[in-house]
Amino acid sequence: MPWLSPRLAAAAAGGSIDEKIVYDIAAKAHHKEITMMLSSAVQGHFSEARSKLYDLLIGDGLSGEEIIKEI
Repeated sequence: MPWLSPRLAAAAAGGSIDEKIVYDIAAKAHHKEITMMLSSAVQGHFSEARSKLYDLLIGDGLSGEEIIKEI
């Protein structure tokens, strides 16, 4: 919902604004999640990295392009 401001969405969600709500509404990956995914891949934990990527793509609704931009 591009017309929905973060404040309005936070108010609708219960009135409190926290980091998770802002990232959810902005449809941006949290830098920590991207770092954890890449770290897992570099350490050879490919299943874990793939699972995190899946969560970002399907669970959070991010596009591959959005994830690449965060890298």
